[in-house]
Amino acid sequence: MNRAALVIGLVVITLLGLIVPTGAVVVDGSSDDVFSDEGVTLRPAEGPNGDYANIDDQGNLTVDITDPGVNDEALTVVQDVFVMENTGSENRTVWISHDANDSVTLYRTIEGGLVNEFSVGQRAIDGTGGAVTLSPGEQISVSIAVNTRGSGTAAGDTVLRTLTLKTRINETQAGGAGGGSGGSGGSGGSGSTGSAPSSDDGNETGGADDGTIGDVPVGADDVAVEDDDGTAIDASAEDVDPASLNDSGASEDDRPTAVISDRNTFGGLDENDQPNASATDVVAEVDETVELTGSESLVETTREVDRNERIVKAMNITVPRQLENRPATVSMRVEKDRLVDTAPEDARIGRLTSRGWQLLETTVVSETDDSVLLRARTPGFSTFAVFQSPDVTYTWTLPDGTTVEGDNVRTAFDEPGIYTVSLTVTDTDGDSDSTTRRIVVNDEPVVTIDRPQNVTPGEEVTLTANVTDEVGNATVRWELPDGSTATGRTVNYTFTEGAWTVRAVAEDEYGATGSDEAAIVVGGAARGGGGDGGTMVGEGFPVLEWLVVLTLALAAFSVLAYYQLPAAIPSPAPLVGRLWRWILADQRRRPDVIVCADVSWDADRNLFRIGRLEIEALGAGLDRVELDITDEAGETLGRKRIDVGDVYEYESAPELVPGFADRPVRPHAEFTVRVRAVDDRNAEDVVSRVVVPSPDSAADGSVGLGQVAD
Repeated sequence: MNRAALVIGLVVITLLGLIVPTGAVVVDGSSDDVFSDEGVTLRPAEGPNGDYANIDDQGNLTVDITDPGVNDEALTVVQDVFVMENTGSENRTVWISHDANDSVTLYRTIEGGLVNEFSVGQRAIDGTGGAVTLSPGEQISVSIAVNTRGSGTAAGDTVLRTLTLKTRINETQAGGAGGGSGGSGGSGGSGSTGSAPSSDDGNETGGADDGTIGDVPVGADDVAVEDDDGTAIDASAEDVDPASLNDSGASEDDRPTAVISDRNTFGGLDENDQPNASATDVVAEVDETVELTGSESLVETTREVDRNERIVKAMNITVPRQLENRPATVSMRVEKDRLVDTAPEDARIGRLTSRGWQLLETTVVSETDDSVLLRARTPGFSTFAVFQSPDVTYTWTLPDGTTVEGDNVRTAFDEPGIYTVSLTVTDTDGDSDSTTRRIVVNDEPVVTIDRPQNVTPGEEVTLTANVTDEVGNATVRWELPDGSTATGRTVNYTFTEGAWTVRAVAEDEYGATGSDEAAIVVGGAARGGGGDGGTMVGEGFPVLEWLVVLTLALAAFSVLAYYQLPAAIPSPAPLVGRLWRWILADQRRRPDVIVCADVSWDADRNLFRIGRLEIEALGAGLDRVELDITDEAGETLGRKRIDVGDVYEYESAPELVPGFADRPVRPHAEFTVRVRAVDDRNAEDVVSRVVVPSPDSAADGSVGLGQVAD
């Protein structure tokens, strides 16, 4: 994995001290800690991520990904961290136990394909449920995934301290003797004088009741069941005669039922195995991968799944009642001679419901010379059968007209909107059924608050939330200064004197949210925005004073022209040109933030104070002044807009900016003041100041003057 990608994120979660003892084996079918040099070797992987693992002086493998750490509210994977290898002469089943919380998964490295929570869980090697059988000389690469979504893991938490490799021998030579030698830092293995039991069909087992094939421990009934977290489920299995499931005499008029489900959650059928009328739209974000499956579709008869009704194995699997209708993973072992000439990857696990067969997405987990282990994810439990080579097709049609063949389809959309995906299921008789499913590609509502420019104490004002939401219908919730809330696009509120923050949050029916906050200064601080009242030079300028100034200017120009211009300038044309160029230069002038000084934060009043603010706009009238306060991460701490209305100078001493109540300035943390002056022509000047807290700022509840950032 790209190591640089791991440092992107707001929070880093520390993983420390992953200690993996290496070595010895246990030969009696039970499991124990594994120590050094007895047939199973651990070592750092080749490549950059192997640098996170090293062997210490005691022979322990230590993995430390404190740097770069992992992302907050995300699935972070570090591929190819260390390697496990069977250096002995017998098959060994290995797995890993550790004391990590649920956010950590160790899994077999995924070479290509999608890496997500589901694929990581499917390849987990945590606990006996994730055991892997290694033949002599075989090795696997181990990766680490940390899922911090909703885990409650905080920055700096140590999520895993110890990690132990465990093993058992699947098959030994008769007459083997002696326990394993003591490993570095641990005790010796226990001994055995006999060979490990084996089943009649030659498949390896670890005892009378259980064994392993490939990477999954299976019982004597050749079945294993796990939940979506990879935890083994206590299940019982009863053989079913495949002939009892044949229905050659059934009517040929039965048609399949096409069902589209979310690949991760299913839910396409109700408790009566009917298409679920309450199934909601599939909701996704722009560019998010959508995975759909047709494996809940129903084919009514065995003959319509396979004209020759070739069922090679059938079992009724029972789990605790509360798990009967929950998704899980089923693994079934099948003798290869039952498949005849069919390739194992062409076999399919089917589940029998009250209305027919569901052909589940099936993968080959592993195989030996005599048998193969098939795995499928099922939406529930009943009778399962392995079909040798079913003849049912699934054809998807995407919104752009593209067609895709297969059980599942993956797609994504680059624009918000409501799209339709269709699925056609065709059985071996050529009968088909089609269905559709809506995909809502949602956008986040955009909210802006309209409010009066001037508010006086005790005045009831109307606030309006303007919401843009391309997909969905958004509702608005207001968070008001007195702690109360209100709903609706508009709200009336009476303000008292002071600086207040109002927040509007819009949420649509699909869960997307957007918000805006408005800073409102009421009373003496409102005019000009300053606590002492800013002054706008030119505002309300008396007409008489204008006439006096204009008259004096004309008189001075007349005297200059009479006495100086004739002698200095042969023609008035150069003077006119010079005056015209001066006028044009004046028109090209931009606003100028002259002074922004003495910036501080009043913690008691939650106000940012600019001791002196001066702005000129001589080329055109100043239209507005925008003030933004942000922290080091770019989070907005306070905001203010001053609509000054076509004046040429703006002065305020002091200028107050109310802070957001839920975002106080952290002690000793820098913040940035950004001043943006915009004139009537939309020309602008932007000045930023970085405020560096003084050493005694925590004691007096304020933050001192900042340094210039521009």
